[in-house]
Amino acid sequence: MDRQAVDRRAVLDEAVDVINRNGVLLGIRPSLLSTVAAKLHRSEREVSSLWPSSEAMRGDILLALAREGLYNRADDATLISTWNFLASHASDLATGDGRRDVLTRLIALVAQHNFEAVTTSMPWRNYVVCSVGAAESEALSETLTAELRRSENSFLTHMAHFYENVLGQIGFRLNDRLRHNHRAFAVSMAAVIEGLGIVRRSVPDILAATYGGADDADLSIASLLVTVLLDGLIEEDPHYDAEAAIRRLTEGLEFESVEP
Repeated sequence: MDRQAVDRRAVLDEAVDVINRNGVLLGIRPSLLSTVAAKLHRSEREVSSLWPSSEAMRGDILLALAREGLYNRADDATLISTWNFLASHASDLATGDGRRDVLTRLIALVAQHNFEAVTTSMPWRNYVVCSVGAAESEALSETLTAELRRSENSFLTHMAHFYENVLGQIGFRLNDRLRHNHRAFAVSMAAVIEGLGIVRRSVPDILAATYGGADDADLSIASLLVTVLLDGLIEEDPHYDAEAAIRRLTEGLEFESVEP
């Protein structure tokens, strides 16, 4: 190609082609180390000497970013507020209509919180970037992928137990479509909420509007889609003991911390 004929468009086209084949590399600003060292009142050399190489340090920073974002997806405050909601509506569980209302409102509450708080946070955005991006070396990319997979599986296991306990407390269970696999249900919930979080910037007007029918006209799209998900995957538990459940909720439940 004639050197004089090369223009900006050609450069951009070739750059996009290379990136599409290799992926966008995750990077850390060179000034980060000096900023961190200054905050710790240490020299850059003291800080960097804690790792065998600068690549190892950057790898640990990326892993820490990803883990923080993953942890924030299921913070204790959110899950505890769910149990508080159940306790305050325990008497509604005495009837089938009451249980259905509690289920809808509870899941809508969780969905709305995750959509408004979690998917707008910088830790969650960092997690998304780390989960889909490629690190500066193949070895670091493999390590990051393996660590994220381990943490993701731990998170899903925790959330699966959470959903199983919550559904059981209010008289519902998964139907045969998911073969009673609560991990699959946790993935389904996350896919809806976090998928909406990703497209939030491109279609904010749609996500900010309210939807629903005559009985639920003020639902966000997040709450509406989760409600549709529930209708397709949840059924009433014929063996549910309402009196025992109300008693457990009234007397209090033990809650375990999240450790993804």
